[in-house]
Amino acid sequence: MGIKQFSNPQAGFVNKFLGQEKFDSTGKNTRKVPTGPIIGHTATGGIISDYTDPSNKIWRAHTFLDPGTFTITSLAPDESPAYSATVEYLVVAGGGGGGGNVGGGGGAGGYRTSVPTDIAPSTSNSGTNFTVANSTSYVVTVGEGGGGGANTVNRGETGQDSYFGPPSAPAGITASGGGGGGARTSGSNPINTGGEGGSGGGGAGAESGSTVTGGATDAVSTPSPWPGPSTQGYAGGNGDAGTGAGGGGGGAGGVGQAASYPAAGNGGAGLPNSISGVDVTYSCGGGGGIHPPSTGNGAGGSSIGGAGGSSSSDGGDVVTTAGKGYGSGGGGGSNSRTGGNGAGGVVIVRYQIGTTQTGEAKASGGQISFYNSKVIHTFLQSGTFNNTSGSPLTVDYIAVAGGGGGGGKYHGSGGGAGGVKTSIPGMMPTNESSVTVSPGPTNTVTVTVGGGGAGGSGTTGSTTGGTGGNSSFGPTNAASGGGGGGQWNAAAGESGGSGGGGGPGGGSAGAGGEGTAGQGNDGGTGQGTGWAASAGGGGAGGAGENGSAGPGATGSPGTSGGKGGAGVQLPADFRDPKGNGFAMGSPTAYWYVAGGGGGSVGSLGTPGPGGNAPDPIGSWSGGGRASISPGNGWNGESGTLNTGGGGGGSERGPHPNNYPNDGGSGGSGVVLVIYPE
Repeated sequence: MGIKQFSNPQAGFVNKFLGQEKFDSTGKNTRKVPTGPIIGHTATGGIISDYTDPSNKIWRAHTFLDPGTFTITSLAPDESPAYSATVEYLVVAGGGGGGGNVGGGGGAGGYRTSVPTDIAPSTSNSGTNFTVANSTSYVVTVGEGGGGGANTVNRGETGQDSYFGPPSAPAGITASGGGGGGARTSGSNPINTGGEGGSGGGGAGAESGSTVTGGATDAVSTPSPWPGPSTQGYAGGNGDAGTGAGGGGGGAGGVGQAASYPAAGNGGAGLPNSISGVDVTYSCGGGGGIHPPSTGNGAGGSSIGGAGGSSSSDGGDVVTTAGKGYGSGGGGGSNSRTGGNGAGGVVIVRYQIGTTQTGEAKASGGQISFYNSKVIHTFLQSGTFNNTSGSPLTVDYIAVAGGGGGGGKYHGSGGGAGGVKTSIPGMMPTNESSVTVSPGPTNTVTVTVGGGGAGGSGTTGSTTGGTGGNSSFGPTNAASGGGGGGQWNAAAGESGGSGGGGGPGGGSAGAGGEGTAGQGNDGGTGQGTGWAASAGGGGAGGAGENGSAGPGATGSPGTSGGKGGAGVQLPADFRDPKGNGFAMGSPTAYWYVAGGGGGSVGSLGTPGPGGNAPDPIGSWSGGGRASISPGNGWNGESGTLNTGGGGGGSERGPHPNNYPNDGGSGGSGVVLVIYPE
């Protein structure tokens, strides 16, 4: 029989995750899948994701946003150059901070890579692949961005170096931190000039006299002897004398622009790199600051580096959304203003693990894809699973329930993530047994995908978020829906797969809901003092954070809403590389589900982000963020569909009007079934 195709309101999401194509009447799929088992290295460390490039090579990438260790547990067989004892790399250092007081833009962090397609306009930035050894660990250091120079006398801080290689640093790949932008001072002063680094910082706008020079780029010499390019970035632009305009910081793809009042210099361009599977631009220079009344501040390189300040404003920080901006420099400050912060670096290591071919399923139901000699059935809505092979079929499964809704009305708390139940060892604290499915139409397995709980109402009905629906594979393998978030007056969070966050209140605090053992974690506790903040909902990978108490005065905001609990990463066999996984804005965030929703605060406070393991940007594990926006429409964000993420809590409108608002809905669940091809 043919494989049944279920209707899908989220075609875009499915195409990202599965990249599936239509089936013929035999159940065979025409899309390409790996040829046999994974051939490449076996390694640990960082955030692991797989993808297929346009030439049908399958790659595994390890992304490090923090220091760590890359360990080769087994080498690929030396069957061809593609599977030799090497890895490709991208090492990006932290960007420099922008200078204060008509400061120069921060220089980009050094950019070093062995990916041969990434070539700068004037010089090749690609070196040779890095040779690795069996049963060997390699150090990964990820440099932080430099802070912006404060006020009138501070050059921007130099970014920190990044490193990949053996414990002995000269033997590995070092990228130098970006140089800080110069700061305007009286007379001739060394801090007027841009700092040296991976890319040089821009020179400050001078009060009088000669032009102020931008910083130089550090030469590359390690490991020695080094066969690759001698550069890792470009110099910063010169600052302008007289009234004052700062030069742009250098970038990995070009020099920082020199200033010429009334225009400050733009930051140097960054370089794109697709080593993660997505084309991302790294190491952009920051723009120079300008002396008022001019508004000709320098733009950040590639529209990503921090923009320079104008009209007596601080220099801008780096644009870091959607995974962009790693290693970029901050913008220089305007007159007597602080420079922007540089962005932290990143280290990515990849190696080929296979090529692709066609595959054939042994069962029907859901959306079907093939990876690593496995067949994956993904249910985005309820359906049935039927063994069509004629023989008993042993399968493993992951059931993710719907997330709980965020609390509504005033200061709503985040909803809890849907529970996760699985037969995959090591994914959760406890695991169930594999399931054997007999063949034939009378042995159909019912698959239930739970919907997300409704967000709490801001005006009518219950103000506590609704509980998410259960998901299950068969009658006994059920994951519990996430608990709804509490709200003002210390309403407790609801219990569920993961518990909803507890609401705050005048003098008391709502307790977080309890998570189900082996499926999720507890929600955080709300705060009861002052204009208190609500808590984050629990996630499958961690508890929701507590809300932080506000100053206590009437009209004062809460200090911080609790962050939603972290989600969990899908095992490697489920990471179909034909799509981009659960990619919520960044290539480094693939394969995470069941994050908790974030808690809210008062009108000027900081909302809690959705549970987002492991990166701080976005809500990639599905949990909704507690929202702050202009006006009165401060509703919590909803959890991402088919991730089991909890909904974000509602915001309280500005005092004294205290507008009530809705909590975000929980994200619907998903059921995944897998077996050998």
